[in-house]
Amino acid sequence: MMDDSIDLESVDGYDLRAEMYDDEDSSPFEADCYSPEDISQWRNDDWKYVVIVVTASRQGIDLGSDSICSMECGRSGDRYINPLRDDTGDEFAYGYGPGLITGAVADAKAALAAINAAD
Repeated sequence: MMDDSIDLESVDGYDLRAEMYDDEDSSPFEADCYSPEDISQWRNDDWKYVVIVVTASRQGIDLGSDSICSMECGRSGDRYINPLRDDTGDEFAYGYGPGLITGAVADAKAALAAINAAD
């Protein structure tokens, strides 16, 4: 289920959208950087992992995408963190935004090239 989405500035004629989904496959037990308090807060659903998907489209047709998983979202101390909302411009996803945009646009260009080559 999608948690949040934002529209991004167009790049090379592609409309861009970033969406955030629950990441059911990640847990804090996969890394050794979490304290027992962090893990307790995760178990209490104070924070969770999410997947960020950037999709490139034209005329409403999705043509390419790129994604990153295991992004933290939720309560962090006294503030709420959201990888789509915490940074401005394309620096969303804790700085991974530009790479996701580049990947989505490259994927869309490859899809259009394959379609054109098939004609």
